[in-house]
Amino acid sequence: ALRRAQSRFEVVFLESFNEAARNEEASRRAKLLQGMVKRHKWPLHLREFKVAAHTRAAGSRIGELDLRLRTGAFIMAQQRGGVTVFAPGREAPVFPDDELMLLGTREQLEAAARLLGEETGDAPEEEGFLMEQVFVAHDSPLAGESLAGIGVRRQYGVTVAGVQRGETQHISPGPDFIIKSGDILLVAGEVDS
Repeated sequence: ALRRAQSRFEVVFLESFNEAARNEEASRRAKLLQGMVKRHKWPLHLREFKVAAHTRAAGSRIGELDLRLRTGAFIMAQQRGGVTVFAPGREAPVFPDDELMLLGTREQLEAAARLLGEETGDAPEEEGFLMEQVFVAHDSPLAGESLAGIGVRRQYGVTVAGVQRGETQHISPGPDFIIKSGDILLVAGEVDS
């Protein structure tokens, strides 16, 4: 009976210890994220671009524009006739009067506007669109994987707009970018995604 009581006591102690460790890790992660957010402002902006009939964008597919590769900016949403599609696929056609929501630094957005053929203006607030920061824990299955390998956009419908690694910000990282534990991912997409 004494052995059972001692064994039960050990199980309860280990469960309590593990729960305390999990809570401490979550608290540490939240404090780290808050500190990083306060110290490192993301220089990213949203801009709306209305596609004119005479531009290179009209009649193209999003993938054909190679916007992210050529300018660093990328298309977060496409609106046509009052319908908004967040994270449109590479095969999505672009028509005159479509409104594209672009994300990037001011310089990237200016380059994208020149490439697409028209000046951009500030984007209105979009309901249902959100940018969040996600901490990559030491035991995360994302650690050690490339952005292409994890397929965040394909799987979840969100885009990794930037990665904070220590003091360094990687804006608009490419598909071969390797995620490491401790990274903070800036992801953007629909609230549900």
